[in-house]
Amino acid sequence: MLRKDVIFLNFYYFLLRFAFSFTFLYARIKKQRGESIMKIAGIIVEYNPFHSGHRYHIEKTRALTQCDLLIAVMSGNFVQRGEPAITDKWHRAKTAVQNGVDLVIELPYVFAVESADYFSKGALQILHAAGVKQIVFGSESFNETALHQAFVLSQSQAYQDAVNHYLASGASYPASLNQAFQAVGGIEIKNPNDLLGLSYAREIYQNHYPIKIRTIARTQPYHDLGLQQPFASASALRQAIKDQQDISFYSPMVISHPHLMESYFDLLQYLLLTTPPSKLQTIHTMTEGLENRLQEAMQKATDMDDFFKRVQTRRYTRPRLSRTLIHLLMSDQLPSRKDLDVGYLRLLACNQKGKDYLRTLKKTSPLPLVGNYSALQHPHLEMEMQAARLYALSAPARQRATIIRDEYTHPFLFLP
Repeated sequence: MLRKDVIFLNFYYFLLRFAFSFTFLYARIKKQRGESIMKIAGIIVEYNPFHSGHRYHIEKTRALTQCDLLIAVMSGNFVQRGEPAITDKWHRAKTAVQNGVDLVIELPYVFAVESADYFSKGALQILHAAGVKQIVFGSESFNETALHQAFVLSQSQAYQDAVNHYLASGASYPASLNQAFQAVGGIEIKNPNDLLGLSYAREIYQNHYPIKIRTIARTQPYHDLGLQQPFASASALRQAIKDQQDISFYSPMVISHPHLMESYFDLLQYLLLTTPPSKLQTIHTMTEGLENRLQEAMQKATDMDDFFKRVQTRRYTRPRLSRTLIHLLMSDQLPSRKDLDVGYLRLLACNQKGKDYLRTLKKTSPLPLVGNYSALQHPHLEMEMQAARLYALSAPARQRATIIRDEYTHPFLFLP
């Protein structure tokens, strides 16, 4: 009788252990499955400065994607048009989280201050590594179907030949793309967001990223300098900030000491008038004898606007020239970004939802996560430090040491 009791107890104990193990395993599988099916959307931003149109973009992205998590890839100290960001990246990242973004990741300088193709390359590599499955951006003319049609057309030899033809005739790269699309396919792509959107689509399609494209129709002209309700362009707000106008109706940001390209005029004048042309030729994107044109214009220029007026041509647009000047200030001699890839995910800011997701991202991301500068040694981070030193020179002297120190020591922001 006692033997039977022992056998029964052992069997009962075995069932309990089996039930416990099964429950634990089921819970773990359920959790992993929940993480894998989390809806993660991404946006590519600069917030230079953040304004009501950006808030609309965030709200519309959440509505279109029904996402559980929204990740933003944001330029750091310098932006794609080749200028210092009007306020620092910590301020812009904090504002992004306060207005609906869950996690902000920095786009490294080596991709941020580049043409649309390389800007898009870096941004999409980050979004893919971060687990994003949907991307939403503004477009004046295109939805996903039209973007795919334009991408297919851009892969044809006829299109490539047309681009080369218009470049040879002296047109700028963006203008050559637009003219080639018109000539080969009857498609017009001349607005900045359409060109960027096509670059995003090209990266997604060429690399087979499992990222769905969604677009939001833009109505506000990209470079409109008027403060029109309810939205104003970032260009208009930057001009208003320069003119010391109140922008509180359009932006939650308070920017008392804006960082402006004009701050570098004296330094650029010194570099261009004292550096031999042979050395200027080694600077990234300083091609086709551009160094001679820059030096000639700087001998007569009285300020930054006057300088740009003297040096701009149909081929050399202001953003193209500004990027080259930033590379000069950075002593950037990297010949091309063609073979560069993103080497890490640098975290700038997050809320509780973003922080929770980081535990999963540490396990799933093919790239290391960087919370502050000292966490990783990487050539692109060294360039970031150099960019921070240059960025500091566009600030009042009393703020410069803090800006440089923050690049070393500032942890990513957590806003519960």
